[in-house]
Amino acid sequence: MNEKQFQQTLRRAFLFPFAVGVLLAAVLIAEVQFLVSRSEWVEHTNQAISLSQQLFRLAIDEETSLRAYVLTRDKRFLDPCHEGDKLAPIMQQELRQLVADSPEETARHQKAIQAFQAWAVWADEAIAITEAGGWAGDVQFQLRGKELMDEYRRKRSEFIEGEERLREERLARSRQTIKLLNFTIIALSILLALGFAVLGRKQLLALSSSFNQALASAQTSAAEAKAQQDRLAGIIGSAMDAIITVDESQHIQVFNRAAEQIFRCSASQALGQTLDRFIPERFREVHRHHVENFEHTGITNRTMSRPGTLWGRRSDGEEFPIEATISQVKSGDQKLFTVVLRDVTERKEAESRIAEQARLLDQASDAIIVRDDEGRIASWNRGAQVIYGWTPEEADGKVVHNLMQTRFPEPLTEIVNWVRKHGRWEGELEQTRKNGDRVTVLSRWMQVFGAQDTNDHRPLMEINTDITRRKQLEAALQANERLALTGRLSACIAHEINNPLDTVANVLFLVEQQYDGESEARRLINTAQREVQRIMEISRNMLNLHREKRTPSPIKVSELLASVVALVDETIAKGRRNIQIQPGFKGEVEGFPAELLQVFTNILKNAVEATQGGGYIRISSEAASESGQEGVLIRVADDGCGIPEVMQAKLFSPFVSTKEAGGTGLGLWVSRNILQKHGGTIRIASTVGGSQTATTVSIFLPLRRQARSIKSDWN
Repeated sequence: MNEKQFQQTLRRAFLFPFAVGVLLAAVLIAEVQFLVSRSEWVEHTNQAISLSQQLFRLAIDEETSLRAYVLTRDKRFLDPCHEGDKLAPIMQQELRQLVADSPEETARHQKAIQAFQAWAVWADEAIAITEAGGWAGDVQFQLRGKELMDEYRRKRSEFIEGEERLREERLARSRQTIKLLNFTIIALSILLALGFAVLGRKQLLALSSSFNQALASAQTSAAEAKAQQDRLAGIIGSAMDAIITVDESQHIQVFNRAAEQIFRCSASQALGQTLDRFIPERFREVHRHHVENFEHTGITNRTMSRPGTLWGRRSDGEEFPIEATISQVKSGDQKLFTVVLRDVTERKEAESRIAEQARLLDQASDAIIVRDDEGRIASWNRGAQVIYGWTPEEADGKVVHNLMQTRFPEPLTEIVNWVRKHGRWEGELEQTRKNGDRVTVLSRWMQVFGAQDTNDHRPLMEINTDITRRKQLEAALQANERLALTGRLSACIAHEINNPLDTVANVLFLVEQQYDGESEARRLINTAQREVQRIMEISRNMLNLHREKRTPSPIKVSELLASVVALVDETIAKGRRNIQIQPGFKGEVEGFPAELLQVFTNILKNAVEATQGGGYIRISSEAASESGQEGVLIRVADDGCGIPEVMQAKLFSPFVSTKEAGGTGLGLWVSRNILQKHGGTIRIASTVGGSQTATTVSIFLPLRRQARSIKSDWN
């Protein structure tokens, strides 16, 4: 071949593939551009459909908010309407531009706009009626609004359906374009292949050269693959988790260093052995089925799980809990399964300790509440549920002191700042139970320390002890102290007036001696002497009753009742009640005067408070016997408001009171215990409604106090 032929051959060898390649590139570019334009038209249609659907949802939101406003008259429901009024014109204009190329779709869009505007006029009318105080919920008026909205929905749906048909047409054209593009590519590829096929020896040499280059590249890739394999082996060997690879027959192919440590078995002993060696016998069959099912799922990896905990078996037979994931890969004609597992013995033990601690906290009688830095409840134990009434599910996430309407002794922010600064705070809080009852708690606050929490964002733990009963008892004891103080004061007064009374009595005696016969002056002096003597008698009785005594002493019942009436009538009744002591029992009983004075003062005070001004209270006494004991039965009857039947069974329980305010609920409870101490009893009978309302308290006291084996509430 001469130089000219060589040049011609060279030109043909170069120009022919080049020309075919240029032609193929030009055709491909044209086809791709056409396909892109088709895709843009489809995207154009999708945008129109999406925008139309947004307008549709916007109209639905406006209709819903308008109905809510008409029903509630709350203008906050009109916010979606106002927002829709702003967005709708913008979106309608944008949609109008998108469908400008289709007169038919433009017309449909315009009809939908007109239908919406008609509904909007109706909506404005409904708003105006509601704002004017009228009722826009009239059925006919609402039906007209519904018809207008239904018309808009139909028009908008017609527009969307038209756009969807247009999209399907454009998609069909795009698919045809793709088919044409594929056919063109195949045809031109065949032409290009034929062009290369007619090339001569030079192309074969070039192919040989390319093959040699490819071979060299393959050798380089193999070397890189080996290096990568070595790196992978190093990673597997240094991994903290056990990595075990088995074949389809579950014989071990890879057993890394961590696996040696966890299973206490060297790799040389494990390789080639079945995986069953490291699985407890009771789980082996389940494990084989698990791997077989996993092989046919087609999933490359997943967590190995089953009800309960996964278990492994060390070479010395010890079983331990594990967590594992399994993956599969096809290597040649066989599949390899790789299990990555870790020993979770320590974690399970820690979880068990935490669960036990949580169980102990849950059994605590105190309320233990953990809240985040925003005051929301994160933990609520059983003690909190018992004290406050809310379950953990009801309390979770609530702001703790809003839920319980807490009254703080100082501002909450100051308390929280104190805890952040000093680590803890302690004080009394008043809170509200779920049923509305108020409760007083001794509250201890402290920070809960966590590794990721800063000082200002650490959760706070509250430990609250219910001290409501203790506070009530303290108040009751204070009331009893005041009552005892009143008694001691009256005894002091009685003592102090004794001497002046003696002087008055002596003076009256001397004056009496100045008159002879039955003169008017002598009669008046005698009357004054009797009244002074009566005052002196009452004074001595008060003094005797309030003397502290360690042993029981005889008490004259009539004097005891007279002293109580005198005290109550002057201090509580203030002369506005008709209190009568009917003649009856004249004897004595054995007891502690101060305690019995407290009992009858409580009973008479209750009778005074139950009656209105001018009401009658009658006190009677008579000899009686009860349970084989001789004694006296004392009745205190009043015509007051009576006691409801539902309350009568609970009257002698502590903190139960029929008084709306001011009552501690302890008077009858204390009185019953004092009477039991004296071997006596107390009963209450009351009627409410009907022709007569009355209450009678019956008290039996034995003549001689006898010790009783009674388990009273004092214990």
